[in-house]
Amino acid sequence: MKPRKPAIYLVVIVPILCGGMIAISAWLVSTYAVMRGISMRDVPNATSLLITLPAIIVWIPIALLLSNCVMAVMPPLSKVAQAYARRTGTPGFLKSQFQLMGLAAILALICVPIIILGFSR
Repeated sequence: MKPRKPAIYLVVIVPILCGGMIAISAWLVSTYAVMRGISMRDVPNATSLLITLPAIIVWIPIALLLSNCVMAVMPPLSKVAQAYARRTGTPGFLKSQFQLMGLAAILALICVPIIILGFSR
């Protein structure tokens, strides 16, 4: 049986993930509203979804990249992460970073054109 992830992962990942989702969504919708000269309330729901959902999908691996960096920079967190990786045989810091960068690049290739489509509506 695979050991449970240490709770510190959630303490680091959740604020970065959720905070970024909210910030990016608000920033993109407000940018769209400014470009169109309308208030944020007047942005159509379909357009908001077309802009924000792909951005959130791209944000997930980026948030995990940032979370890994935070955990690597803080020695107590780094020790916990390294011990967990050794116990479970999961990739270490560098390998996981490269995997997440690849995933982020693939998702960006798919999602950025959709975001641009949303801005062109």
